[in-house]
Amino acid sequence: MKNNIRNLLFDLGNVIVDIDIDGAYSRLRGLFHADAKHELIEKAFVDYECGRISTDIFINTMLRQSERKYQAIDVIEAWNSMLIGIPSYRLDMLEKLRSNYNVYLLSNTNALHLEWIHRYVRKVHHVDSFEDQYFDHAFYSHLVGRSQAECILV
Repeated sequence: MKNNIRNLLFDLGNVIVDIDIDGAYSRLRGLFHADAKHELIEKAFVDYECGRISTDIFINTMLRQSERKYQAIDVIEAWNSMLIGIPSYRLDMLEKLRSNYNVYLLSNTNALHLEWIHRYVRKVHHVDSFEDQYFDHAFYSHLVGRSQAECILV
């Protein structure tokens, strides 16, 4: 039987990038005051990842629910703490796959996480352009304006 597969679609979180969502959410919860509006926080998470709110609005929403002693950098560090890293073998695999397939990335992500990933691959893997190096095209929820699930359904 002939292989008719031409395109491969990957997710970013816990497929290419190791992540710790529970740890990051725990760290974020440590910033919030006792009266924090958790439904507002959850909505901000979704809206940020779908590109409906900017990084500044996301951070300010988190800060309004936090104790006064915290600053933007505290929110950014807590939010980015879910990103652990990318093992070299995964990047090697993507390069090999790209020689025989169209390789695409579809991911729920946001500007802060994408900035972290770009810095990380430059520093650790010495790669200047993550998307150009490993993918034929990348679709990020915050740039497309939809969640990953909504993108698949379209």
